Amino acid sequence: MLSERQADGDVEGFGIAILEANHLGLPAIGANDSGITDAIQDGYSGRLVGPHDTTGIADAVEEIMQDYPVYAARAKTWAGGFTWEKVIERYLEVL
Repeated sequence: MLSERQADGDVEGFGIAILEANHLGLPAIGANDSGITDAIQDGYSGRLVGPHDTTGIADAVEEIMQDYPVYAARAKTWAGGFTWEKVIERYLEVL
């Protein structure tokens, strides 16, 4: 999900689709200049790259594919930290 910051400042807010993919064991590659950084733990559940960095994107794909079973397992674990029950617990701690 290589979203980019728009000229008017609009930006991807979070990236729930990434966590849904992670839940199914699909690691993700996302832009490092948006709210997507909250949905991907770089080097663990996927990779964060510049949205126009073609070399970085290609390197991220290669890295994930070379270690796919590990990335897939970690993606599932990462997504497990974002269940509604866990998110609500964090909100209550803050409030």
